[in-house]
Amino acid sequence: MGLAERLRRLMLISGLSVVAWACGDLDTNIERVEEADETEADDSSAQRRAEADAWRSAMGAPIPAGETVRVGDWDITVLSATPDATDALLAASPDNKPPVESRQFYLVELAVTYQGGESESLLRNLGLSAVGESAVAYDLYRSYDITDIYCGLVPEELDRFVEVFPGGSLRGNQCWQVRAEDVDSLVLIVDSLSGLDEERAYMALPPVGVVFEPPPTPLLAIEDGDVGTRGNPTPAGETVAVGDWDVTVLSATPDATDAVLAESQSNDPPAEGHQFYMAEVAVSYRGIYADLWAGVRFKLVGDSSIAYYSGGCGETPDEFEHFVVVSTGESQRGHLCWEVRSEDVDSLVLIADGSLSNFAFDRREFMALPG
Repeated sequence: MGLAERLRRLMLISGLSVVAWACGDLDTNIERVEEADETEADDSSAQRRAEADAWRSAMGAPIPAGETVRVGDWDITVLSATPDATDALLAASPDNKPPVESRQFYLVELAVTYQGGESESLLRNLGLSAVGESAVAYDLYRSYDITDIYCGLVPEELDRFVEVFPGGSLRGNQCWQVRAEDVDSLVLIVDSLSGLDEERAYMALPPVGVVFEPPPTPLLAIEDGDVGTRGNPTPAGETVAVGDWDVTVLSATPDATDAVLAESQSNDPPAEGHQFYMAEVAVSYRGIYADLWAGVRFKLVGDSSIAYYSGGCGETPDEFEHFVVVSTGESQRGHLCWEVRSEDVDSLVLIADGSLSNFAFDRREFMALPG
């Protein structure tokens, strides 16, 4: 019902149809509203048609596979595609289920590089979805029901949660369950989730067997800053306040692989090209209320500009206890352990976060590791 018709009914119900509207003729004024109604409807329809035409145009001319595009603060490159990845998914985990009827698993390998400031994660910054001829997007992160989209445990899955610093690059797979009729027309949609300006790119997916190499990522120079920043970390051995915690780095063991494997037979060796890195820290709590030691969290970052999270080594000698309640004035010392790339070892610095948020930069200190 248009505005004019609603106005006419309101006036009839209220008994106002017998008087002039705004000192003019009722029918004349309502005709003017009807004309405005029609003009607004025409404009709205034209806008929707223009948006649909723009969408079809972008869909029909996606960025070629293998080319790199900047969306927000991220550079994205499509490296390969596996339109029917059912066997690979079922082999990845016994918990993975076959796709629902008339659908198949579609796997896309991507390379992404962060070019912004501070640090970010894909989950907070970038939307990755796909769309085909059905014009219904496959979106794992903005759909109410992902039952018919979700693939399960994805082999070499793109890490959407890890913290990435400027110049850091990730490589991995993204997977969707897609309709069989969409397979040949599928394109990748990349959306920026940060800032006020909406940015979107449509990217073509390569044929089976075509594999592109990720673009080179030159090592970025890290600028000096105030003490406690990545470019100027707090010297090893000095105590620094991080939120409600006082933290001191006591020692470091760059290759702790033998020590960790000797600690427990259940510990697995690090992946090829990686090693276990261990650091001893002393921590005191100054907060008013009882907390967990997990309230202060530790990561490492090196030249790869990808954060390492502690706890990936298995059982660690004299391990720092995270999940024990601590009261004001209590202290603890112990070892933290990370599995790191061997090429990063000489450039590693410790990140101490005094907040449960990965991105509470005002409660974060970068600390040098001893010798």
